[in-house]
Amino acid sequence: MNNQIHLSALIKQLNTSIEKQLDKQLESHKTGFTSAQVQVIAYLFEHQDKVIYQKDLEHVMNLSRPTINGIVKRLIAKGAVKLIPNPNDRR
Repeated sequence: MNNQIHLSALIKQLNTSIEKQLDKQLESHKTGFTSAQVQVIAYLFEHQDKVIYQKDLEHVMNLSRPTINGIVKRLIAKGAVKLIPNPNDRR
C-alpha cells in the first residue's frame, strides 16, 4: 500500500510539472489561456454535438465545482465560450 501512495504522489508531481510547462508555453505564445482553460475548450470542441453541463466538466476533468466555475467564468469573459441557459432548468 505504501508503494501505491508513493507512486500516486510521483504521478501528481509529474502532472503538476507538465501543467506548469504547458502554461509557460501557452504564455510564451501569448495565447491568453491556461492549460486548464485549453482542456475545457478542447473537450467542448470535441463534444460540440452534445449538451455539456458544468457538472459534466467536473467529472470529466476531475476538478471541483468552484474550480470549474472559475475556469468557465474566465472563458466567458474572454469570449471563448458562451453559456446558454437550459429552458427546462430554472436554477
